[in-house]
Amino acid sequence: MLQKALVLHTVIRPEERGNFDLLWKAKLECEKSIGGIIRPVGGKKWITIYKHKGYKIEVLNGAEVGDPMGYRLSPPLPGQEHERMYSTISDAIEAINSADGKRVGGR
Repeated sequence: MLQKALVLHTVIRPEERGNFDLLWKAKLECEKSIGGIIRPVGGKKWITIYKHKGYKIEVLNGAEVGDPMGYRLSPPLPGQEHERMYSTISDAIEAINSADGKRVGGR
């Protein structure tokens, strides 16, 4: 995975291919020269960290500046047009419970 990411940012010498120690050194040198962090290819992924009443509370693993920060629900709550982010897991659970209470009370 590291080798695939480095190919996108720099030239890999033949002796570095398949050698994790040399690839890691090349990664650090490349990051120093570009002033950024090299992330794994396809490294960003929504992962489920908690489940509540049939909803998955997810966080974006590998998030960077400009990416959504916080927690999201999957699937979104009924009536939500846009994906909503929650600051804490407790906020997400509270939103689920509130929506569930509205459905029960509305019957």
